[in-house]
Amino acid sequence: MNVSAGIIVFILSMSLIEYGPVISLYVVGITAVIGALQVLIRAGFEKKYAENPNDYLYTILESLTGTIILITLGVSLFPDFVSVIFTI
Repeated sequence: MNVSAGIIVFILSMSLIEYGPVISLYVVGITAVIGALQVLIRAGFEKKYAENPNDYLYTILESLTGTIILITLGVSLFPDFVSVIFTI
């Protein structure tokens, strides 16, 4: 499921790239919101139904760490990434 979602986002981003970097930022934002909802729902079910009720903490920390890594790579590899964010 995650691989197909990644492929769909990639194709959508490539088809909308002619409209400029702002539309790509919207696609990334929508993807981030959907991803955050997925993590929160998963963490809620883990807290309620897991054998160890603290498993949800690992899920939340894992997603936060991944987000920090992706933002760091985005800023370091693509300097225009920051200027696009702050011009909106």
